[in-house]
Amino acid sequence: MTVSQAVFCLIAAAGSAYFALRRRRVDFYTIGFAAALLYFLPGFFGFVRSSTDFYVMTPLLVETYLVFTGVLSAIIVGAIVFDTTIDARPAESGLRIPMFLTTESALLIAGLAFAITFMTSGDLLFNASKSEVMDSIGRWHILFRFAAILAVAFAAARRQLMLGAIAVAFLCVDLFIGFRSGFAIAVLSATVIVLGRQGPQALLVAQRKIILLGLFVIAFLLVYKQIYTPIKLGVWSLVADRLFSREIVTLALINSEPFTTQTVLNEVLRMEFITGPEHLSSLSGLLVPFAPALGVATVSYNDLFQQELFGGVVSGGLANNIWAQIYSIGGGALLIAAIPLYSFLLGVGSWLLHRTRGASLVLVAVIFSFVAFYIHRNDIGYFLQLLRRVLMVWAILIVPAMLIVDARRYRRRQPA
Repeated sequence: MTVSQAVFCLIAAAGSAYFALRRRRVDFYTIGFAAALLYFLPGFFGFVRSSTDFYVMTPLLVETYLVFTGVLSAIIVGAIVFDTTIDARPAESGLRIPMFLTTESALLIAGLAFAITFMTSGDLLFNASKSEVMDSIGRWHILFRFAAILAVAFAAARRQLMLGAIAVAFLCVDLFIGFRSGFAIAVLSATVIVLGRQGPQALLVAQRKIILLGLFVIAFLLVYKQIYTPIKLGVWSLVADRLFSREIVTLALINSEPFTTQTVLNEVLRMEFITGPEHLSSLSGLLVPFAPALGVATVSYNDLFQQELFGGVVSGGLANNIWAQIYSIGGGALLIAAIPLYSFLLGVGSWLLHRTRGASLVLVAVIFSFVAFYIHRNDIGYFLQLLRRVLMVWAILIVPAMLIVDARRYRRRQPA
């Protein structure tokens, strides 16, 4: 074990002890630290994939470990400062937006969007090749997924167990199609809503079952990637062979998203791959609704690094890495500035979590679940696109609710 690896493991252990044993409210520092442990899994093993052969492992650089330890440390310090200086008690009267029929509307939209997706994609929707699935789907599938995510969050906020179960079932269908992120974000959003309102608690003491369930979900999502193709092909003997194989744990880890996305970071740092900020100018297209259909294209970070650093090694697209992109834009100085900014964003989300009510609470829960968990494997452009999708679908759901509530209030004011 190298010194860098030892320091990383010590910081990970110290942070785990803090978040598991200290009496504090569950917030986005909690989610962010757990997500960092997951996405920095290669740090515990000391290697990632090689840029020249994905079946060969290569050691993690000291610089890569500096990013890992920097992010973990920033989250821990941010949580300590937040816990000791910020009043995180729920406000008696926070920002409240009505949630009338929001869960029901989200489920209706999700159902209709899935039906249209199925009609337009046909059997390709359940094809074993994810690339063919990706080519067959479009905006209706995006609407389906985000409406289902928000349905889970609204159901959690409104304590609607049955409707929440239906929304989770929708996301299980999305999981079968081949998309795991919606399921993960929905679970995190519901968790932070439900546990966040329970007050300060030591998680390892008060929520052992939740922790075990969370570990099971993570293990399931990692293993599912190894059996996804034979499940869609209906080759159940191959599913059984892989599940009971001695190598299933090793394969689930090495082939997991964390090992892929940190391979990108390791190689970008090794090659000192600098792009500058010019490609960010295309992000202005995000201000235009349905920009791709209008011919407005954004430049992905993947477009810049994959052919340059991994040309010919992988056939499909590689996962992005926001820390690698930040380094490519502005070098180590910008990376040093961005890490505490990320911790600050988790603090903003944690404060809003306890200062909002109703539909605004749901928006905060979903938006900052993306910030806390999913930021590590995306580039800036796609990440902002995800947040825009959440905001747009949320607005579709709450505008009718606000109009209905306002109409009811107006009728009550009228004289009999």
